[in-house]
Amino acid sequence: MKHQKLLLLALTIMASQIIRAQPEGCYDYTLDFESGYCLDQLMIDTISNQNNIWHIGSPQKAILSSARSGDNVIITDSAQFYPVNDTSVFIVKNPVRFGFAEPHSPGLFGYYWVDSDSLNDYGIIEFSPDNGITWINLISDSVYGDYIEPFGTLPTLTGNSNGWQSFYIDLKWLVINFFDFNEYDTVQFRFTFVSDSIENSRGGLMFDDLYFEDYIEGLSDIIMSSKSILIAPNPARDFIRVSSLRDLMYFSQYRIFSLQGSLIQSSELNHTKTIEIETTDFRSGTYLLEATSSDYSLTFRQFFIVNK
Repeated sequence: MKHQKLLLLALTIMASQIIRAQPEGCYDYTLDFESGYCLDQLMIDTISNQNNIWHIGSPQKAILSSARSGDNVIITDSAQFYPVNDTSVFIVKNPVRFGFAEPHSPGLFGYYWVDSDSLNDYGIIEFSPDNGITWINLISDSVYGDYIEPFGTLPTLTGNSNGWQSFYIDLKWLVINFFDFNEYDTVQFRFTFVSDSIENSRGGLMFDDLYFEDYIEGLSDIIMSSKSILIAPNPARDFIRVSSLRDLMYFSQYRIFSLQGSLIQSSELNHTKTIEIETTDFRSGTYLLEATSSDYSLTFRQFFIVNK
């Protein structure tokens, strides 16, 4: 049975907080496929493909066997192997609440699990700055690729990922350099799975906890590029080292949040160039490090992963 359930977990990242409720509309939100809120943001394309295999439900395959959170995911059929010669698409629309301009940063965060014939059957994630007219491949675009900034590595949507893998794609520099948005314009993200003519009896591709971000900074804030400060090792086990030749000197405090917005740790920075943070007591997962100046006019944020 197919369940079309989506959840708005509004995650508006502001200077003084990273998460707040967003009752007035679907702007910054997470699709975790457990509720019907913001259902109209997602469209499964049955016009060009009436047999579109994307649907929302509980995974029941030998390898793609469990959701990352809750019971449901969006998956290329929850029970059957994906078919040959198929191109299936779903699209998520995201209204631009205040327009995209520095320091506002559109981005996409989420989790994927893939089981496919390597290279021959694969997934694609694309971004449209003009409501579906132009599409930019966020994984391998030859024109705009240098301006697409992943956290860690870009998702590999082919082969076998060996379980859930996280990804984060920051589109700030792409938008700043090439596109101009007005308030309430609509951008789109398109997710495609393509199979060739060879039957492989594989599970396909599924996503969970997709977070669509279009506004992360207050108007008075300056956000630093994620290239300006280094977090290593990443993924981490027992510690992370946060360092920079100069930029860290401007910050007076850091805070670490879980992906759900809980404050995990905070401390003063004392304007040093390098700090080492123990992560021994952290659970495996994705965290957000936020460094701020004393007046919150300067902000740096970057995700890191802890693997036990």
